Amino acid sequence: MSVVVSPLTREFERKSFASGVVTLDEFLRTHAMQYQDRRIGRNFILHEPNSTTILGFYTLASAEVPRKSLVEKHGRRLPGHPVPCVRLCRLAVDSRFRGLRYGEFLLRDAMLRCLRLSAELGVHAILVDALDAQAADFYRKYGSLPTNDDPLLLYLPIDTIAKSMSDDAEPSA
Repeated sequence: MSVVVSPLTREFERKSFASGVVTLDEFLRTHAMQYQDRRIGRNFILHEPNSTTILGFYTLASAEVPRKSLVEKHGRRLPGHPVPCVRLCRLAVDSRFRGLRYGEFLLRDAMLRCLRLSAELGVHAILVDALDAQAADFYRKYGSLPTNDDPLLLYLPIDTIAKSMSDDAEPSA
């Protein structure tokens, strides 16, 4: 199955999305467009070409993290002020499409998007809000580290992303 990631528009069918996590489903159905309209966050939709069915999505927003929240080896050479980041606020896959590695596909797309953004804007890392320990384990598999403050708030340095993939690589599913 060929899939693509596109910015969320009103044409996508949000009401039928069901990841099994009420807060994520409700966000997509009722708040995602408002976040975009108010420039609070941007949502990206995984779908088949020419289809409005949402297979999965993720949300990005600007953020910062105190230097002291980062593991010593990542924080020691940074300035004392908060460090600029991109926050991966949400990532979900419709439960009908689990087991197809779409979560990994979406995460990789988000990583590449943030890596490209870092060429234009100061971005030290991606911050990830994991909903629970199982979600945190998923992000740790891809190199994310827990912050010193909260085991469910993880970060992935942009330098780590740059080393793990080329800037022009595209995710595959």
